[in-house]
Formats: sequence, C-alpha cells, structure tokens
Amino acid sequence: MSTYKYSLFDYHAIDQADITIDGITVLAGDNGCGKSTLFRWLYYLVNTSSRFDELVFKEFQDEIDNLLRQGRSIARELGRGTTEFSLTDFSDISSGILRVEYDEEDAGELVIQLFEEAMKLLGRGLNEYLVSSKSEFRIQRMNNYLQLNINNLEEMPSAIDAYVDRKIHEALLISEKYAKNAEERSVGKFFDLVHSAYGVQDKEPERIQLSEEGVKLLRKNGLGNLLAIDRAIYVDTPMALSFGSLRSDSVFWKDLRRMMKASPAPLSPTKIKLLIRIKKLLGGEVKLQESLYQDSELRFIRSVDNLNIKLEDTATGMKTFAYVQKLIENGFLNERTLLLIDEPEAHLHPKWIFEFAHLLVLLHKELGVKVMVASHNPDMVAALQKVALVESMIEHTHFYQAYPIESSYRFEYRDLGGSINEIFRSFNIATSRIQDYGEERKTVGE
Repeated sequence: MSTYKYSLFDYHAIDQADITIDGITVLAGDNGCGKSTLFRWLYYLVNTSSRFDELVFKEFQDEIDNLLRQGRSIARELGRGTTEFSLTDFSDISSGILRVEYDEEDAGELVIQLFEEAMKLLGRGLNEYLVSSKSEFRIQRMNNYLQLNINNLEEMPSAIDAYVDRKIHEALLISEKYAKNAEERSVGKFFDLVHSAYGVQDKEPERIQLSEEGVKLLRKNGLGNLLAIDRAIYVDTPMALSFGSLRSDSVFWKDLRRMMKASPAPLSPTKIKLLIRIKKLLGGEVKLQESLYQDSELRFIRSVDNLNIKLEDTATGMKTFAYVQKLIENGFLNERTLLLIDEPEAHLHPKWIFEFAHLLVLLHKELGVKVMVASHNPDMVAALQKVALVESMIEHTHFYQAYPIESSYRFEYRDLGGSINEIFRSFNIATSRIQDYGEERKTVGE
C-alpha cells in the first residue's frame, strides 16, 4: 500500500506542514490553524491531477463551442429566412461538440471536424440567404455583423468563404494550444485548471507538494502521475446532504451529492458486512427513490416501521453515517480513495463518536481507503487511537498537532506518531480554564 507525503509551507495560517498519509491521519489544533486549508488543497492536488487530461479537453471543448456563439445567432436568422438551410442539422452538428468524450479515440480531431461541418453548413446557408434576399437592410445588417466588407453581390461568395476559413483557422489554433497543454502537462497549467475547475479565488501556494513513495507530483518538467490513488472526497459537514434547503455552490458539496446519487456498484462480501454495520446503527437505510417533483431524491427508510422520509429531514448525525453508506454502495470508497473529513464528530452523540471512529478505521483496514480527519474532540481522537490499536492499524495511524508560532498567526504541524498525549494536553487547557474560573468565583465570594 502506497505512502504519501503532503507538504504545505508559508500559506495562510500554515507556517509548515509535512504530513504522512498511509492509513489514518488525524489533525488537531486550534480554530483557524489551517486544517481546512490543508484539506482543500489536498483535494485539489489529487482530483486535478487525476482529471488533468479530462479538464484540459473540457477547456478546449468550451473554447471551440464558444467560437460558434456568433454562428448560432446567424443560424437562427437563416432558419427563418432561407429554404435550403436546416437549423436542425446545424444544431445537431454544433451540439455534438460538447457530447464528445475526452477519452474517445481522436477526440480532439472529432471536435474540429464537427466545428468545420457546422461552419461550412453555415457558409452555404449564409450565401443563399444573402443572394436570395431582396432586402438591402438585411444584407447590410449581416455584412456589418460579420464584418464581411462586401460592396456588391459579386463579392459575397468569396467574402463568406473567407469568413468560414477564418473561423476554422481560429479553431485550429485553439486545437494546437490544446495539444500543447495536453502534451506538456505544465505545473502552471495544472494550477490554471485548479482555479477554473473549482472556482478557487486565492493565489495558489508557492510551496506545496504531494509525493507518492518519494516521487513528486509537481515537477519542474511538468505534472507527474499518482499511480495508486485517483480520487479525493472532502466532507466538510454532513449538512451537505440537505439537498432541498441548502443550495450551496461548494464544489465539495456538489461532488458529494453527485456520488450519493450515482448508480450502485457491485458489492464484495466485505462491503456488505460494513453496510450491515451502518444500517444496524441507523436502524434503517438510505435509498434513492423517484419523486413527483424531481428526478430522484435520497430518503431514509426506518426498518422497524418502514417510515420513509427525506434524508435532509433526518438528524444531522444520521447523515454522517448515511454518506458513508451511499459512498460504499456506489463504489466510491476503495483502495484508490482518499477520504477527507473535517470534524466528523460534529452532531454525533458520544456513543456514535466511537462507532464512527471504528467505521473509519475499518474503511482503511477492510477497503484500503486512506482517511484524513480533523478533530477538536478528545473522544474522537481517543477512539481512533484505541480502535487502531485493537485492529492492528496503529502503525498506519498518524496524529498531528498544530502548534502556534510565537508572535505570529501561523502554525507548525508536528508529527506525534501514534501518540495522542500532546493533543490531550491541548484539550486539557479548556478544562483547566473552566476549573480556574470556578476557583476564581470562590475567591471573589470569600
């Protein structure tokens, strides 16, 4: 099983973080110490690198499709004013550009071929429209819109051909840029894709790296590959599953909801065993069902009486187990997955904190899922350590504590190995303050 090193330095609240990921990784520290920042950028690194070819192709597709924007306006006009031009044929060809899959054979060439067909069809229709039109105003309007610079009808065919050729040339330049980006796989292009694909507004970190068995992902000569992992799932709150009432633009929420509503995958005996554990805890299960008002919705069905309610209407703590259930069922949790969970103990009853910690360790032990958790809860931290010990996973369990840098607002993450003593020492600060407050009140009273 591969080991990863994730490092981030001198970025926002993070002074330095050098983190090992090979099983269960737990981050602890004050609010504002940069845990969420670490999670977000790890999500971007894994998913953008695994989707690099797809994202570069999607960018190319969008640029070619955008190049047809003017053509679509012309096509609507021609559809009303000519007998030969078929708006349906043009729409079928042009819409096919966005239907090409990036992994199809010769996908880039197919996109250009469709663009050329659409433009040539448009050119023939445009020629007929202008030649047959008896309205000088229509001719002049189209002449100005397309900047054909024709003075008489004799010049029209060659001017239209030149217009079509110019557009095809522009498309070919876009295609050359796409081919260059796909071949070079530059780190600069990688970060461009992070910003565009995930709507990242902040400047990317200058010192960030993810290494697989010592081999760096971000290199001077271009983007490398992660061989043993290809998906990161970031759950920053189980409230992401409140489909109806919360409509967030968060890419993490959208990604989670998409996976929750995906088609089921074949289940191994190990996965079935884990699902039985979850359904027993929940006293039921989550199912995707058809709705009168939308295509489908996630609903919780209670075992004892078949109560059937929307998942968004269940207790938030139940949603925590619900997303794990659906991710297992739909095939998204396996040895190629990195599961990132921010404060999993939020909304959980103390007895369920232990059960969820147990489940996370089993996800790694039984399915090979790599798990990274940020926690402020001593019960969750203690439970993760105890279960890891009992399940013989402690060698693959790493605890990190964020320490404040003196006279700054930054933090240094230190590797505690399998020990949680330093984390509990920080938790005890709050207990001490509560006790001190009581003593202070006694003193005042006396």
